[in-house]
Amino acid sequence: MMLVIDLIIVMDVFVLLLIAMFLQHRHKEKITKLVDYATLGLNNLLDENMDLNSVPISDNEMIKFYAELKIVAETLRLRENGRKEILNIVNSMAVNIDLSNLLDDLLPKVLKATGSTCAAFYIANHATNKLEIKASTGFSKNIYSDFDMTIGEGLIGGATKETRIINDIPDDSVFIIRTFLGKIRPKSIMAIPIINNDKLVGVLTLASIYNYLDSQNEIIELIRYYVGISIGNAIAYEQTKRLTNELRFQNTLIQNLNEDLEKKVDNRTVFLNNIIDSIKDYAIYAIDVNHNITAWNKGAEQILGYSKDEIIGRGVDVIMSKADVKRGRIGGKIEAALRDGRHEESGWKIKKDGSSYFAEAALFPMYDHSGEVVGFTNVIKDVTYLKNVEKALGYEKEFTRKVFDTSLEPVIVTNQRGVIELANKKAQTLFATDNLSGQDLCVFFLEEEFLRRNLIDVAQRYGRGEWRTLLKNGSRPVYFSAYMLMESATGEPKLFMYLSEAQAAQAASAGEPLMDVD
Repeated sequence: MMLVIDLIIVMDVFVLLLIAMFLQHRHKEKITKLVDYATLGLNNLLDENMDLNSVPISDNEMIKFYAELKIVAETLRLRENGRKEILNIVNSMAVNIDLSNLLDDLLPKVLKATGSTCAAFYIANHATNKLEIKASTGFSKNIYSDFDMTIGEGLIGGATKETRIINDIPDDSVFIIRTFLGKIRPKSIMAIPIINNDKLVGVLTLASIYNYLDSQNEIIELIRYYVGISIGNAIAYEQTKRLTNELRFQNTLIQNLNEDLEKKVDNRTVFLNNIIDSIKDYAIYAIDVNHNITAWNKGAEQILGYSKDEIIGRGVDVIMSKADVKRGRIGGKIEAALRDGRHEESGWKIKKDGSSYFAEAALFPMYDHSGEVVGFTNVIKDVTYLKNVEKALGYEKEFTRKVFDTSLEPVIVTNQRGVIELANKKAQTLFATDNLSGQDLCVFFLEEEFLRRNLIDVAQRYGRGEWRTLLKNGSRPVYFSAYMLMESATGEPKLFMYLSEAQAAQAASAGEPLMDVD
């Protein structure tokens, strides 16, 4: 559209010139030639290879006219090329959102549009108040090592609001240009602040071996607004992308940690399950809050008779007696475990085959990380054999008591030092005391120390001893036999002794000595 307007203006000027020439050249033939040549020149107006010397007219005014037309056409051509470059730059910014790609595409196009030799772009880091180099092209020095520029200071840092054109370039400038003739210092540097939403986002730096013209500055001012928007969006996108990558990294890290934790938990669970399964002397099972069995070890299979496959998922009342189920004992045990931290009990239980066993059991509540109850663990020990041993010991004690009580002679059990542990009623009558337990047997006899030494000797030899000695009470002779009976849990021997006054009298009449040890 602008090109058409410019051509109309040129035509108006052209017509005015023709009128002026008509006043100077009144001859019809001359005017015809001028119009013909003017038409020819107008047709070749946009031909940049047109040679003015080829115009077949010697009129100096006409030559000047064509020269002016050439200048106008060249100006229009440059403006048209500039508009094309601006349009190209704007289009490239519209399709690039990645900052690096945007700058890689933008810098060469800006160089071409402004006739610059090299370019660099600095990102404004307001956290550090520095300008940091992001991209460059054409410079011979490594300007990346000199990126640390303070915002608001220096040749480049001072361009924070308006474009600065710097012609007085210092000799030690980092902006040295590469050319086919070697390295030279630029003649002019343009520092363009890039603004977005009234905030400095960066500085675009251009360098040229020529001075910058107003037309080149106009191009920069036309694109500066769009560059600011594009750079601002690209920076926001880069920050978002970096944040996304950081979040993705964190998520990956957390996921890896979770996987490692889950693996460790799984390994620990397998390890603990193996340990629990290896415990065969204890039945260990777990139930959830609905009283359904969720875990079952090998010991539970052996003691209760149910396999893991047939019991997992079933209610715990399967392994309880009907009487306990009817009384609601599971609820009471759970309440006690929650209140006290554990519940212990012992009693007769029922196996799968219907047989009974005597169990000692402990019920523990299980909690999750938030302190909520998730179930209970029950540990059961089959102690039926201990119950039977206890019964047998009871029978044995009862039998021993009956034997002692029905014996016609005094019977005593002592340790190897002669301390009485058991004694029947006949012994109580012999020694004239109702409670012999814990008393020293030897103190009842005249040969007290001799008797004690021989009791120890019998116990150590696991031998047998027979004595006829005198009681302190009335100096009556007593005959008794001592035998090593058994060892206690501490390894101390027990002595069983049978006493008889009648046998002592017979031995005395036969002339046997009072003490005799085998």
